[in-house]
Amino acid sequence: MTLDKLKNSLKILFIYLGLTIVCLSLFPAATVLLSHQLQETLSSSQSDTAFSQPLDQLLRQMPVTVLTQSLPQGYRVETAEGNIQFVPPAQLIAAFLLSETEALPENWEQQPSACMAILMRAIGLHSALLGMIGDQTEGISGEKLNDICWLTTDQYEKIAQPLQDSQLSRAELEKNSASAIVQAAEVAAGYFLSQNGRLVRECGEISVEEIWERLIAQQTPKEIWEELCGTGIQIETVKNP
Repeated sequence: MTLDKLKNSLKILFIYLGLTIVCLSLFPAATVLLSHQLQETLSSSQSDTAFSQPLDQLLRQMPVTVLTQSLPQGYRVETAEGNIQFVPPAQLIAAFLLSETEALPENWEQQPSACMAILMRAIGLHSALLGMIGDQTEGISGEKLNDICWLTTDQYEKIAQPLQDSQLSRAELEKNSASAIVQAAEVAAGYFLSQNGRLVRECGEISVEEIWERLIAQQTPKEIWEELCGTGIQIETVKNP
């Protein structure tokens, strides 16, 4: 899927999100509750996390393109139980990463190489998720877009185990002591990978452990991504790098 098609799909998603906001405005109590929940889920400041320095290193090494459009504020997700949830990108990425940190050492968030591995995995995963969303929603608008899933369980199987309802909840993230994972996901949610104008999905299949082992072996992030996912990869962002 090309970036132009992704941009068209995102425009359609923005229309849907705008209608959602209008509907929520008719119910002030619901709006306040939703806003409060999202703020609690994604309350950490990017600037003082363990991932700020790895992100700076990553952006210095890679070509970076800034998009003029913003990304969706949430995705309609089908869980393994068949339910549909509207999930913020960072929360979805964090849910995918929960089990993968088991391969890292204790107190991994204090090790720069482990933080870089998590960040790289999260950005690659976000790229794959955006590609799947674009495929699922391409050419769909209006009420039909509001009725379908943007990400389905069978798509998850290409990049990770199917997600359960509990894995997508803030309570599950707290239970797993995942504050550092959430911080990494918050940082990564504004970035994805492209190659010759196309989303890079293959980097969404590379495990945290595999990336980490290559970083320990003194490979740079650029070398790792190009060796495993192809040459000419660059970072796309909705933020000023």
